[in-house]
Amino acid sequence: MNICYHGPRKKADAPFTYVPTLSALAGMSDFFVVACKGSDETTNLISPQIIAELRSTATLINVSRGNVVHERSLVEALVMGRLGYAALDVFEREPEVPQELLALPNVVLQPHQAHAAAETRLLVGDLMSKNIFAWFDGNELPSRAA
Repeated sequence: MNICYHGPRKKADAPFTYVPTLSALAGMSDFFVVACKGSDETTNLISPQIIAELRSTATLINVSRGNVVHERSLVEALVMGRLGYAALDVFEREPEVPQELLALPNVVLQPHQAHAAAETRLLVGDLMSKNIFAWFDGNELPSRAA
């Protein structure tokens, strides 16, 4: 598999091919993985135009935030067969999942579980313990310092 990426800038240490436009990356991808922060600047980053660039056999995988993908256009592309597949663990209006997505055989839906990794749970528990001890000792809470 050739791995390519797009972002605000080329990363000097990335061993993968940088593609200068999101549109070009969409047009060449069999698996289009969306992994970016959710913010005002990334809302609908995967716009109707980007979705239209994806191949009819492509798979869109969104593991970022629901607002990053224009959900209505994604649903339409899947229903009309302009996009082959989607794998989603985030949705635009969570916890609501569009009924059309629930009925499609070419869509995999999974609750967002990035926090469920054992390592993450241990770190959360550790931070919680440090916060409790700091509170009772009258010290600054470690979570506020971050």
